[in-house]
Amino acid sequence: MQMYINTRLDAINFVMSCIGLAPVDSEDEYNLDVAQAGGVIDKASRSIQTNKGMGWWFNREQNWKLAPDPVTGEVLLPNTALSTYRYDEYNRQVKIATRGRALFDTRQHRFDMRPLATDGYIRLMIITQLDFDDLPQTAKDAVASAAAVMFARGNEMDMNRIKVLNDEANIAMFALECEETTQSKNNAFKDNTSMASFDAQVGGFNNIIP
Repeated sequence: MQMYINTRLDAINFVMSCIGLAPVDSEDEYNLDVAQAGGVIDKASRSIQTNKGMGWWFNREQNWKLAPDPVTGEVLLPNTALSTYRYDEYNRQVKIATRGRALFDTRQHRFDMRPLATDGYIRLMIITQLDFDDLPQTAKDAVASAAAVMFARGNEMDMNRIKVLNDEANIAMFALECEETTQSKNNAFKDNTSMASFDAQVGGFNNIIP
């Protein structure tokens, strides 16, 4: 992909250039083209970072420990949380529902998390939404190229042009997935749920999450 994108403004200029618009020097909120480009970048970023609830190596934040409210038992998540998994007593990741920012027990139909707490805490992995500028380069490229396709479609560009942009977006997404695979291989044992469960049950030095 013939582009270098480092900042959100770079991404906005790239997206606008895909339909022939001139670059800008700042994110002028009164410029409708800039506002539209920024909007599709934010939408693409949220969708890609969520990754069907699985997240990526760069936004899977493990070992969160949140204490339930002492009165209501509620546990409120950070505003940046996209998806959440709870660690059970065997150190396995278990999907847990949310209502707004609060965790919700769908089996017992309650917000009270105290029965699920271990040592007074709910232990979580949170998929966190990062600002565009904080993303790794492959993710920036994937977000910007996906946003370019959305922007071109929204402005009713020629289908041939949209196809070219879509091909570029697929290449950028493949690069992001390749980096995810590489990063996952580096942490295969640590992040493998089955291995973690086995280790937790048989004991040993590695069965405790710091």
